[in-house]
Amino acid sequence: MLVSGGYTLIPEEPEYLSSQFSIPNNLIESEDWKERCRAFSDKHVSSSVVATDKASAPRRLAYIQNKSDWHFRKHLTPFWRTLSDRPLEIGQNAVTDDCVAFVGEFATGHAPPSKELIGAGIAQLLVSDLKVSSLQLD
Repeated sequence: MLVSGGYTLIPEEPEYLSSQFSIPNNLIESEDWKERCRAFSDKHVSSSVVATDKASAPRRLAYIQNKSDWHFRKHLTPFWRTLSDRPLEIGQNAVTDDCVAFVGEFATGHAPPSKELIGAGIAQLLVSDLKVSSLQLD
């Protein structure tokens, strides 16, 4: 990507966005390309994390989400409503011992949790008899 004027990002390879996401080149080659691509994809691409009104609980799920991240409201909350009638709270939210949403401030805003936290979580989950609700995420 190129930086133009210090703010506007312009993709070096609009063909990639066009071919992979069916976004017309005229949207990609404009200065407001991010907004135009977002509006186009909102109309043509479903970003729903749930395909039905009631999702079935997966075998093992550890969903880690920052409370201050916009994904909490847009993705985790609707997904959670398909699994449980209980409201999401800071901390551990369990549907079962193996279907848990961890809500906190693992990083600032939209930033991902640290690689150390994710690595420690994965290492714990590799223990086959460990319940997700026993994960230590600190």
